[in-house]
Amino acid sequence: MKLYTKLLLFFFLILFVKSIISDLTVGTAVQASPPTKEEHVEKNDHVQKDVSQSELDPLEEEIKPYEVVIRKIQGGDTVLSIAEELNTKISSIQTLLDDFKDLNPNTDPHQIKIDETYFFPVYKQ
Repeated sequence: MKLYTKLLLFFFLILFVKSIISDLTVGTAVQASPPTKEEHVEKNDHVQKDVSQSELDPLEEEIKPYEVVIRKIQGGDTVLSIAEELNTKISSIQTLLDDFKDLNPNTDPHQIKIDETYFFPVYKQ
Protein backbone atom coordinates (compact mmCIF):
# COMPACT_ATOMS: atom_id res chain seq x y z
CA MET A 1 0.00 0.00 0.00
CA LYS A 2 2.88 2.37 0.73
CA LEU A 3 4.18 1.89 -2.79
CA TYR A 4 0.88 3.02 -4.31
CA THR A 5 0.81 6.07 -2.04
CA LYS A 6 4.35 7.01 -3.04
CA LEU A 7 3.60 6.53 -6.73
CA LEU A 8 0.43 8.58 -6.45
CA LEU A 9 2.27 11.36 -4.61
CA PHE A 10 5.06 11.31 -7.23
CA PHE A 11 2.47 11.50 -10.03
CA PHE A 12 0.75 14.53 -8.47
CA LEU A 13 4.10 16.22 -7.88
CA ILE A 14 5.05 15.81 -11.55
CA LEU A 15 1.62 17.05 -12.60
CA PHE A 16 1.95 20.07 -10.29
CA VAL A 17 5.39 21.01 -11.64
CA LYS A 18 4.18 20.60 -15.23
CA SER A 19 1.19 22.87 -14.59
CA ILE A 20 3.42 25.58 -13.06
CA ILE A 21 5.77 25.44 -16.04
CA SER A 22 2.81 25.64 -18.39
CA ASP A 23 1.35 28.64 -16.53
CA LEU A 24 4.66 30.49 -16.69
CA THR A 25 5.17 29.92 -20.40
CA VAL A 26 1.69 30.27 -21.89
CA GLY A 27 1.11 33.61 -23.56
CA THR A 28 4.73 34.67 -23.78
CA ALA A 29 6.12 35.15 -27.26
CA VAL A 30 9.58 33.74 -27.71
CA GLN A 31 11.67 35.81 -30.10
CA ALA A 32 15.12 34.99 -31.41
CA SER A 33 16.12 38.57 -30.68
CA PRO A 34 14.07 41.57 -29.59
CA PRO A 35 13.14 43.96 -32.40
CA THR A 36 15.32 47.01 -32.78
CA LYS A 37 13.87 50.42 -32.03
CA GLU A 38 13.78 51.21 -35.77
CA GLU A 39 11.85 48.00 -36.54
CA HIS A 40 9.34 48.67 -33.77
CA VAL A 41 8.81 52.29 -34.83
CA GLU A 42 8.53 51.21 -38.47
CA LYS A 43 5.91 48.61 -37.52
CA ASN A 44 3.93 51.19 -35.53
CA ASP A 45 4.50 54.07 -37.93
CA HIS A 46 0.87 54.16 -39.03
CA VAL A 47 -0.50 54.41 -35.47
CA GLN A 48 1.89 56.94 -33.96
CA LYS A 49 0.79 60.54 -34.16
CA ASP A 50 1.97 63.69 -32.43
CA VAL A 51 -0.82 65.55 -30.70
CA SER A 52 -0.51 69.10 -29.48
CA GLN A 53 -1.48 69.82 -25.89
CA SER A 54 -4.29 72.13 -27.06
CA GLU A 55 -5.92 69.27 -28.99
CA LEU A 56 -6.20 67.25 -25.79
CA ASP A 57 -7.73 69.94 -23.63
CA PRO A 58 -8.23 73.33 -25.27
CA LEU A 59 -9.35 74.91 -21.98
CA GLU A 60 -6.23 73.90 -20.11
CA GLU A 61 -3.66 76.70 -20.21
CA GLU A 62 -0.98 74.97 -18.15
CA ILE A 63 2.13 74.11 -20.13
CA LYS A 64 3.19 70.50 -19.57
CA PRO A 65 6.85 69.37 -19.61
CA TYR A 66 6.04 66.86 -22.33
CA GLU A 67 4.51 66.43 -25.75
CA VAL A 68 1.85 63.82 -26.39
CA VAL A 69 1.97 60.84 -28.76
CA ILE A 70 -0.83 58.39 -29.54
CA ARG A 71 0.19 54.72 -29.66
CA LYS A 72 -1.73 51.53 -30.38
CA ILE A 73 -0.88 48.74 -27.94
CA GLN A 74 0.51 45.44 -29.21
CA GLY A 75 1.13 42.20 -27.37
CA GLY A 76 3.88 42.53 -24.79
CA ASP A 77 3.70 46.33 -24.60
CA THR A 78 3.63 48.03 -21.22
CA VAL A 79 3.41 51.70 -20.33
CA LEU A 80 7.03 51.62 -19.24
CA SER A 81 8.31 49.80 -22.35
CA ILE A 82 6.58 52.27 -24.67
CA ALA A 83 7.76 55.25 -22.61
CA GLU A 84 11.33 53.95 -22.78
CA GLU A 85 11.05 53.73 -26.58
CA LEU A 86 9.72 57.27 -26.84
CA ASN A 87 12.01 58.93 -24.27
CA THR A 88 15.77 58.86 -23.88
CA LYS A 89 15.45 59.62 -20.17
CA ILE A 90 12.57 59.27 -17.72
CA SER A 91 12.95 61.18 -14.46
CA SER A 92 10.82 58.78 -12.39
CA ILE A 93 8.43 55.96 -13.02
CA GLN A 94 5.87 57.50 -10.67
CA THR A 95 5.90 60.75 -12.68
CA LEU A 96 5.42 58.73 -15.86
CA LEU A 97 2.47 56.84 -14.36
CA ASP A 98 0.89 60.06 -13.06
CA ASP A 99 1.26 61.74 -16.47
CA PHE A 100 -0.16 58.66 -18.20
CA LYS A 101 -3.17 58.77 -15.86
CA ASP A 102 -3.61 62.50 -16.58
CA LEU A 103 -3.60 61.86 -20.32
CA ASN A 104 -5.81 58.76 -20.09
CA PRO A 105 -8.42 59.33 -17.37
CA ASN A 106 -10.14 56.21 -16.02
CA THR A 107 -7.32 54.00 -17.34
CA ASP A 108 -5.14 51.92 -15.05
CA PRO A 109 -1.59 51.98 -16.47
CA HIS A 110 -1.11 48.40 -15.27
CA GLN A 111 -4.17 47.18 -17.21
CA ILE A 112 -3.72 48.52 -20.76
CA LYS A 113 -5.38 46.47 -23.48
CA ILE A 114 -4.03 45.18 -26.79
CA ASP A 115 -5.32 47.01 -29.92
CA GLU A 116 -6.44 50.02 -27.86
CA THR A 117 -4.89 53.45 -28.43
CA TYR A 118 -3.55 55.55 -25.56
CA PHE A 119 -1.82 58.89 -25.10
CA PHE A 120 1.82 58.75 -23.98
CA PRO A 121 4.05 61.58 -22.72
CA VAL A 122 7.26 62.37 -24.60
CA TYR A 123 9.33 64.44 -22.20
CA LYS A 124 11.17 67.51 -23.44
CA GLN A 125 14.91 67.31 -22.93
